[in-house]
Amino acid sequence: VALVKNPCEDHVCGWGKECVVGKKGEPHCECISKCPELDGDPMDKVCANNNETFVSLCDLYRERCLCKKGSKHCAKKSHAKVHLEYLGECKQLEECTDELMAQFPERMA
Repeated sequence: VALVKNPCEDHVCGWGKECVVGKKGEPHCECISKCPELDGDPMDKVCANNNETFVSLCDLYRERCLCKKGSKHCAKKSHAKVHLEYLGECKQLEECTDELMAQFPERMA
């Protein structure tokens, strides 16, 4: 009995997308239908370039995919351009004072 190869095996999809086999057996990419459930670890959270915290990297890129497609499941149209800024919850950054700016070259040495 010959094994049938999964058409998605070698089909690469971008961030926030997953490979789905169409009715005719052809692979194509769609937005991830559901991100894995996480245990609530704060280290799973990510901060996007719009200073908005997402539950996970998967949720961030799934949201971007949905918004780029114009899906009704998109929370905010502006999320179509969102990307990872840094890992962890977003933080309110303090203003850089003149004193800190003066110390900057020494700290970078």
